[in-house]
Amino acid sequence: MNEQQTHTLTLRDNTSLHIIQQPAPATTATPRPVPILLVHGFSEHSGRYENFMQFLAEQGFAVWIYDARGHGQSEGKRGTIPDDDALVADLREVYTFIRAQCAQDSIVIGHSMGGLTVALATVRGWIKPAAVVLLSPALRLDLSGWER
Repeated sequence: MNEQQTHTLTLRDNTSLHIIQQPAPATTATPRPVPILLVHGFSEHSGRYENFMQFLAEQGFAVWIYDARGHGQSEGKRGTIPDDDALVADLREVYTFIRAQCAQDSIVIGHSMGGLTVALATVRGWIKPAAVVLLSPALRLDLSGWER
C-alpha cells in the first residue's frame, strides 16, 4: 500500500483544513481512473474512515478525505459551523483543490452531515462530481426516531 500523504488547505477565511490522500497501491493491476472524495459526518473525523479508505484503495481508487472545519485536525471551533453555507463553501474549495491535483472530477461520497453538504454543493452547482453517493444523509433533522 502506498503511503498516505497529508495536505493543508487554507480556506478563504484563513481556516486550515487537514486533507489526507491515500493513493492506490503501486501493485494495482488496473488503477481506477476516477478518484474518490469522502466527506464525513458531524462530530467525526478522517481517522474514522481509515479502513474504508484502505478498502477503496485496494480496489484501485485514489481516495481523499478531509477533516471538516472544527473537526479532527482541521482548525475551527469544535462542533461549530460559523454560517449556513460554511461547510458547502469549504467542500467547494476542497473539491477544487483535489480536482487540480488529479486533473479530473471525483466521485464524492458523503455520510450524514457530509451527505447533506455534498447534496447541497451538487444541487447548487458548486461542485460537478463524476458521481455522488449519499450514505444516511442528514436531509431532515426533525424526524422522529421511527421515521429515521
